[in-house]
Amino acid sequence: MDRIDTERALFLGVCALQDYTDQSRRDPLDATIQLRALLALLAAQGSDVKMYNQYWALARKPLDPDNPYRGPQDYERGTTTQTQWTRIATALGFPAVSMDFHQRVETMLKQARSAPRAATHGRKPDCGWL
Repeated sequence: MDRIDTERALFLGVCALQDYTDQSRRDPLDATIQLRALLALLAAQGSDVKMYNQYWALARKPLDPDNPYRGPQDYERGTTTQTQWTRIATALGFPAVSMDFHQRVETMLKQARSAPRAATHGRKPDCGWL
């Protein structure tokens, strides 16, 4: 596979982080190695590691067992995580508050989610949308 340039790699990372952000609106995220690696790779290009640590904590924020209302808790987690996503994307040099940029991110996510999963038959899978 040919190497992709840094800007393209960061854009794909921001898109993947948006996918995690969308997932956090429904449930707290699991502490996966994939999410940790993505945040670490983006933090290596950004300046303020605190933003990435905050995202890590907010996206995984568990529901309060004493609060019977799940909706507001999911809303709070989703909103604060989206705010952190905006800060991270901005720190990486992307126009995170631009509608055009958000449409590009959403288009990339739709393409990635709809890409057929090819059988690998012992070889590395082709991501296709990179």
